[in-house]
Amino acid sequence: MSSRSPATLAASAGCALTLALLAGCGGAAQEGIEAKTPAQILAASQVAAEAAGSVHVAGAILNGGSPITLDLSLLAGGGASGRLSQNGVAFEVIRTGNVIYLKGSEALYRQLAGPSTARLLAGRWVKVPVDGKNFQSLAALTELRTLVATTFANHGVLEKGSLTTIDGQSVIAIAERGGDGTIYVATTGLPYPVQVVGGGASSGAVAFGRWNGPVPLTPPTGAIEIGALGARR
Repeated sequence: MSSRSPATLAASAGCALTLALLAGCGGAAQEGIEAKTPAQILAASQVAAEAAGSVHVAGAILNGGSPITLDLSLLAGGGASGRLSQNGVAFEVIRTGNVIYLKGSEALYRQLAGPSTARLLAGRWVKVPVDGKNFQSLAALTELRTLVATTFANHGVLEKGSLTTIDGQSVIAIAERGGDGTIYVATTGLPYPVQVVGGGASSGAVAFGRWNGPVPLTPPTGAIEIGALGARR
């Protein structure tokens, strides 16, 4: 197992999503979007995603040979709950405003604080500020607007694929020439991104759903404040 902290894991996940997603600029969401150009479709999808109040993101990606899984519900304005894992080391995360709570196994805390402290923290919730050292990437991953802005950052030459369905949702495929990634955009209702399939160094698939659904956030009781822990690697 690699010696990456949750912050590094989150940064890798964000990077992989960025490589997989394709971007556009400007545009309005509307029916009949499949008739538009690839750039217009992605532009409309970005607008829809940025205006959403919440989303659920789940999937598995391979980044630099390291398998990463994520299962997160994100709330606009700095709220999130779910799980992340890398190479089999998983942790739970809850974000409420400017505070992030983490809970993981001894293996997770060993990466952060060494073996002796890890034994004491195993299975316990710990509390860190979103601007804490080494946790800023995790903070970005748990904020809906920031994640959308990051993942719709850059693209190469785009090609429009055929209409298909994913979990009963009609979608249009937009691919980046060269096989670096494909995004499937809803063609009914608002043009939300439905699924992203990565290519090249970011293989895997990530699904987006439950747009504007409820995201219950309950801060855990008895969390240990370890603001200085992020500086210990």
